[in-house]
Amino acid sequence: MTFVFKKSDNDDIPNSALQALKLEGVLYTLTVIPLLICSWSYGLSSLLHMPWIAVIFSLSAISILAGIIYCPTSPGLAKLFAFSGFFLSASACLPKILTSPMGTLLTVVGLSFFVYFVSENMPKARNVYRSIKQMERILFRARSAAIAAIPFLVITFVFYRGHYMLVPSTAAVCGLIAGTLGILWSIRDSHRIRAWLNILFFLLVLIVVISGFVHNEHLIGFSILWPVGCLVFLPQSLTSKTEDTSWIEPLLGHPARLLVSTFFGLITVGTLLLMLPAASASDKWIAPIDAAFTSVSAVCVTGLIVLDTPVDFSITGQFFILLLIQAGGLGIMAIATIALHAIGKRFSLRQERILATVNGNEHGQLYKSLRRVLVFTLLAESIGAIILTILFYLREDNILTALWRGVFTSISAFCNAGFALQSNSLMDYQQHPLILHIVAILIILGGLSPAVCAFIPDFIFGRRVSPPAFLVLVSSALLLLSGTVVIAAMEWNSTLSNLSYADKIHNAWFQSATLRTAGFNSIDISSISPPVYLIMLVFMFIGGSPGSTAGGIKTTTLAVFVLCMSSIVRGRPDIVVRNHKIEFETVYKSIAVIGAGLLFLLISVMALELTQLIPVRDIVFEAFSALGTVGLSTGATQRLDEIGKVIIILTMFLGRIGPLTMFMVLSSPVLRKNAQYPSVKIPIT
Repeated sequence: MTFVFKKSDNDDIPNSALQALKLEGVLYTLTVIPLLICSWSYGLSSLLHMPWIAVIFSLSAISILAGIIYCPTSPGLAKLFAFSGFFLSASACLPKILTSPMGTLLTVVGLSFFVYFVSENMPKARNVYRSIKQMERILFRARSAAIAAIPFLVITFVFYRGHYMLVPSTAAVCGLIAGTLGILWSIRDSHRIRAWLNILFFLLVLIVVISGFVHNEHLIGFSILWPVGCLVFLPQSLTSKTEDTSWIEPLLGHPARLLVSTFFGLITVGTLLLMLPAASASDKWIAPIDAAFTSVSAVCVTGLIVLDTPVDFSITGQFFILLLIQAGGLGIMAIATIALHAIGKRFSLRQERILATVNGNEHGQLYKSLRRVLVFTLLAESIGAIILTILFYLREDNILTALWRGVFTSISAFCNAGFALQSNSLMDYQQHPLILHIVAILIILGGLSPAVCAFIPDFIFGRRVSPPAFLVLVSSALLLLSGTVVIAAMEWNSTLSNLSYADKIHNAWFQSATLRTAGFNSIDISSISPPVYLIMLVFMFIGGSPGSTAGGIKTTTLAVFVLCMSSIVRGRPDIVVRNHKIEFETVYKSIAVIGAGLLFLLISVMALELTQLIPVRDIVFEAFSALGTVGLSTGATQRLDEIGKVIIILTMFLGRIGPLTMFMVLSSPVLRKNAQYPSVKIPIT
């Protein structure tokens, strides 16, 4: 059924006004969130002994409410009140935060998000609502309050396992606010069918929730239907020419923010899924820190684990991990495009340019590149899954086990994730070269990009390829061959000593292929010799190639840096490859990526060394593996305490989105100036 609304006198609503109205709706929901956090964190008995905490949370809610009141008339004061409310909530949680590294991480991330959200959407001038009718204002507030309330309600009713009615009751109030805003619109527009439907639906849910307080507390969970009803029964807009705006617009205008937000959203969803009892092999709740660690490792296609994937996770949990690996491996371009296509929208030309910048594509080639990525990924993973299923079945696995292992290993290998359904990775297949080589091929194809893989036949037969593809293929080939030679030579009579000559070569090749980013291992990493240990650190830092599922600083970054040093040594002013000059901007970015990577490594190693009782050799290896999203470990991952897990979580996240991206995310577009500056020589030797 289609509802037609009378055209408003004001056909065009300013973008700033719409954003401000949506902000107000979210803040209405957030007035209850401090009380929800308070009741969940401390419980009723604790609050009775520490009433000052409840007072602080109440002040926090009042402060956020004041932010709503002053939003139209005094945006600066409204922002101050809103920020004060957020930080008051955080200060009241200090007793909990100081004893929980995971709580500290969540608090910092939450505060950063809310501060950013309010700053981006707060009106820049007073009285921005003059051109908007009251009905339209109520509508946008109601819909945005509903959207904000649903995640909090889902998390509360799914994950809260306490015995205090205060927590679900507070959550119900959160849904009630969104529903009440929807009712205000419906009462003012009660001559419409959907308005009456919304009123009747609200009353029906109200009866069910009230009966929950009297008979069965589980019925309180139906309060989530209030915000859902707002989204179902309320129209998106009453005007015909409302400017197309979205909360994601500030992200689509900034590539780095878009990249960070997408991966953060995937990680959050993955953490919640892995915390479900259905994801655990023991049907018990997985600790939030372990669920978050696994989610980050899967989305960032790293492979470091604090829980044994085949032992601690059920088939459902393993399926969740596989989905996260696939989503993280496909990357921002595929995820964003598929999501918009699912809701019947396309990117604007500007948004296409932004995504092309993120993924390194030429403008206008976004959808063509997406099709190439999806087809290549599906084809490679399907062929790999079929072959591995047959090989696992021939190795005496039953057909269902072989099929699941084949699919899981194929996707994990192509996405360079390193997750395995064997507790000791692929060490049981040291003497099964076909399995090792199929996995290695998938790793190599995933570590390149689909565009580069298309040039492999030309490269092999000596035909001309583009300079970027040439650098990727040459550097990858040299790294693969040199890694094989070094591992075979140094580990011949050590970790490879129990194998035949042929199997030694097979395993050295496999470990070289998986070393830079995949994280599978067929030899005991904890027993490697010092020279191989150092080589592994270097290879993990380099990683795979641009546009691929791999991490690290990328092979082209290393190639540009080496060519730069070569040109300096030979006294050449330009850096040339295949008769093409490399732009100096590319050189600067390469140096910045390497420098940022080393800086983050130093910080990570120092943080781990200060907080963990683990040998420094294992700490350094763990940090390199996390930042390079490799997933190899000498055994330190299992010995990390909660602080160490948080540090590695941050390191994996930074390693996936790129050290340089973290610097970009806080930057604003800079206008180029035509001013000329005098040059100066600075001594460096």
